Amino acid sequence: MDKFSLGSSKERLASLFRDSATDLFAPIANDDEQALRKALEAGARVDSANEDGVTPLLLSVRSSRPRLAMVLLEAGANPNLADRSGYTPLMAASANLDVDMVTALIAKGANESLKTTSGVDAFEMVNRISLSSRRDKRGRIKLQVCAKLAVARAVREDDPEIEIHATTALQWAALADSPELMEEMLQLGAEPFSVNSAGKGLMEYAFPNKAAREIMFRELALRYRVEFEKLRAKGRLTTAGLIDFFESKGVRSPEGWTHWSLSDVVPVLEYLNAKSKDDGPALKIGVRGLNRIEKAIEVPAMSVSQMGVFQERAERDWMRTLAGDVVLMRLSQLADEEIFAALQKRNDYSLPDYFKAETPAAMLQEILKRVGLVASKMQEPSDYDQAYEVLLPVMDGLKDNGMGVPEIAVQLVSLRVIPSAAVAYFVERLMKRYAD
Repeated sequence: MDKFSLGSSKERLASLFRDSATDLFAPIANDDEQALRKALEAGARVDSANEDGVTPLLLSVRSSRPRLAMVLLEAGANPNLADRSGYTPLMAASANLDVDMVTALIAKGANESLKTTSGVDAFEMVNRISLSSRRDKRGRIKLQVCAKLAVARAVREDDPEIEIHATTALQWAALADSPELMEEMLQLGAEPFSVNSAGKGLMEYAFPNKAAREIMFRELALRYRVEFEKLRAKGRLTTAGLIDFFESKGVRSPEGWTHWSLSDVVPVLEYLNAKSKDDGPALKIGVRGLNRIEKAIEVPAMSVSQMGVFQERAERDWMRTLAGDVVLMRLSQLADEEIFAALQKRNDYSLPDYFKAETPAAMLQEILKRVGLVASKMQEPSDYDQAYEVLLPVMDGLKDNGMGVPEIAVQLVSLRVIPSAAVAYFVERLMKRYAD
């Protein structure tokens, strides 16, 4: 029996010399929440320690008294007070594989990096627990605790790429199949397509787990959304097309290789096809900070000096690509500032310098104006022709995503890239195109 367990003779003897009205240890020994609350109301010091440096919070957590621990935390107990050996409540909760208590302690400010006098922290205590399988109940709980501690460290140190045992916090979250922790890391700015110091990518950790795999697929759809829509428009969003695409981009497969098998891409394709039906015109993108959104698209990278030597046709095509990306992202309900950040970051030149615009909104409007996508300026049939050609890749993508022709035209009117007077023209041309 350990030195401060509830039934130790040492603890029973010490209790004889305490004021019963303010004794917090006796209610914990008896698992008596009402008595604990009365002692606190009577003025008991919530962080009073016994002769071994054990606080009531540490004793209640170590003894698996979660209700009492929560009462103490609500009363202001310090979750970082350790006993003489450096053992903290978070270490106790972690060693008990008590996910809820680990969560509660971290929420109250428990520091996961504290170490015992022998140099062991909470994560290492959990990691040392030997289990027969990661897939049984205790194995899954162990992974959840490890993931919570890893994410807590990343948040505390404001380092989204921090590694523990050569595994990033995002990868620990995927290994635990915890979508909540994965989202927290993505919000922090974790890069889902980087590899850790052991050379492993997130896909290897996420693919075997259903919830984590869903988020990984979403990140693929987010990163390569424009390219996927172009593949779909060309009829190449197939297993063979995805294999070629992923291998050309160097995206790591679930096995960790840069080559993909049919079994690897089938679930990805099923996800993309299902999302295109669910989400309508475009995959919805949550705002997770510009450092995440800026990677949503890829456009040709050119410098201002290079632009001068390109032929007029090359510049026109580049401008049309930019305009199409602006329309797609506005359909995804991104703010102009976010669209500007995405375009700016993915290019090696300064867009404001090239377009001479003072604000993101003005720059985007200038891009649309250069290719004739300003509803108020369209007066002649030739204006409709030009707008149709520029918007054709976007409209094909919307059609492939299941949007009807009239709705496509309505969406474009709502963005003010075509006037309402052009709806009949666009509907007629699109109906003929898709009928053919």
